[in-house]
Formats: sequence, structure tokens, C-alpha cells
Amino acid sequence: MPKKVTIQEIAKRANVSKSTVSKALGNATDINAATRERVLMYASELGYEIKRNKVLQKGKVVTFVEGIDYKNINHFGYELLLGFQAAAGEAHYGVNIISVGGTESIDNYEEIMKNGDYDGSFILGFKPGDEFVMKAAKSGIPAVVLDNDVDGDAIARVGSDSKTGINLIVKHLCGLGHKKIAFIGGEKDSMVTAERHRAFALALKKNGLEYNEKFVDYSAFYAENAPSKLRDIVKSGATAIICASDIIAINCMNELLKSGFRVPYDVSVTGYDDIPLAKYSNPALTTVFQNRIHIGRCAFYALLQIMNGVKINKLILRPELVVRQSTATVKII
Repeated sequence: MPKKVTIQEIAKRANVSKSTVSKALGNATDINAATRERVLMYASELGYEIKRNKVLQKGKVVTFVEGIDYKNINHFGYELLLGFQAAAGEAHYGVNIISVGGTESIDNYEEIMKNGDYDGSFILGFKPGDEFVMKAAKSGIPAVVLDNDVDGDAIARVGSDSKTGINLIVKHLCGLGHKKIAFIGGEKDSMVTAERHRAFALALKKNGLEYNEKFVDYSAFYAENAPSKLRDIVKSGATAIICASDIIAINCMNELLKSGFRVPYDVSVTGYDDIPLAKYSNPALTTVFQNRIHIGRCAFYALLQIMNGVKINKLILRPELVVRQSTATVKII
């Protein structure tokens, strides 16, 4: 569970008054966007608790979560929901969070929406083709989905641009002299894995490098262990490994170190997402930053527009490369 964080602690860290923090975390309109954003970022760093069932006067929306952790600052979904709730609060909407895992929730999507008197939903963690997401699309009830293409008049995708993110990593590694670059994805049936794998192959070609199937493996976005082919990939000559998430990358670095490989001197490793753990890993992880607070905010903005009759297909944000100590110039043998 997230630790309890007081408004005074956030105010001290952000160097603002307690009243400013209250306004930033609430639905006040007399605070500028930059100050609100700064307070939210410090609140996130301190582990501000995501509140549930907060009902305000104008309307209600619901977040359905399946397969994504979100309850503390190091979880991928934490800042997504923080941003979503902040934007909803500014528009006087309450947010409820429902964890979906059983068939009852999947079968009763429309009933849940109707009985809860919800105006729309934000759906996180579901794989392409999942029955729950398809029911949401067919229902015609306004919804946004994280990193999942679903066809429907009242449903839109929100996320960041994986192609740009992978291009930034490949360009960075090429600049360090790496020519044999591996890719380790999450679940093979994940849309995010497929997009980042495809972007990886295209980026190699763009930079004049060959794609080698021996340098590709799959893991899981929230796995506790490194992928099975990791050591074989490095022994086959890969000098750099691009991982589809920070958790995968951190697991890979730990396994490589246990196997006697030095990161980044023997092999460079990169992640994706820039979760808080990334800068505290050993070595600190080079990765791609997705501003999850902004993605969460944009999810609500898109949802609000759909609820107002605007048809939206995708809202994709631009990621940024964050260079740390897990990448270095290729070792010349």
C-alpha cells in the first residue's frame, strides 16, 4: 500500500504553500498549469496515495485495471492514474477504480457502467482481442484504452509513440558503435511488444544494421526472472540489448552481472518507461521516458471530448531518451 503523505510534506518538497498543494491536488481553477504539474510530480515522488471512489458534483468516470500494478510509486500504472484523477478533478469528475480479473466483470461491462452511473471509462492492461475491451467498444459507451487499438465510434487509444522511442534508443546505441543489438520484448501476444519489436527491426534497417532472429527473445512486462535466452544472446555476440520495459531491463542486468558480464563494459542494456526504479538500478538505466502523468491526463481529456461527441481515434504522446550509466561505447576486441 502507498504510504500516507501529508500536504505539508509535498509543500516542503515543492517549495510552495500548503494551500497551493491543496489546490493542485483538488479541482481548484485558480492555479497555473506549471505549478499544478510540479506539485503532482513531487506528490508522485513522495508516494501520494491514489484515492478511490472520489465522487464530485458533475459526473463520474471509472478506470478498469487488469494486469497492471498501480498502488505504489514504482508501479507502472501509479502515475497514469494520478494524472487521470488530477485532470478529472479539475473538470469536477469523480473517479472510481475497479480491478478486473473474473469473468463476471467481463460479462457485465454495460451493467457495471449503468449501475455505477458512469459517463465513461479508462481501460488499462488488457491485451488485444480481450473480450472485455471488445465489449467496451461494442457498447458505444465512451472509453479510452491504454496502448491498445480497438475499433469503435466511442473508443480511443492513448499512449506514447513506441516507434519514436525505439528509434531514439537504436540511434543512441549506434552512436556508441554498437552493430549487434538484441531485443527482448514482453509477452509475445502484447500489442506493445509487437509495436516495439517492429520498430526495432525498422530502426536497425534505417541505421544500416542487420536484423538477426537469434538476437530476439521474449519475457513478461512484470516478470521476476530474466528471459531464458539472455546468456545465449550475449555469447552469440550481441553487444547491446534493448528491453521493452525497465523491469525486464533490470532483471537482465541482474542476471548478466550474476553470469560474470559487466554492464555496460561487456554489454549495454536499455529499458523503456523510466519508472522510478530505473535511476536507482545498478548501473543506473538508460531508458525511454514516457510521461505517465501526461498520458493519464490526456486519457481523461480524450474521454471528455468523446463524451461531448467528438470522435477520436488515437492520442499518442512523444517519448524522450534518458541516458544513464547502463550504456557505453562498444568494447573493441
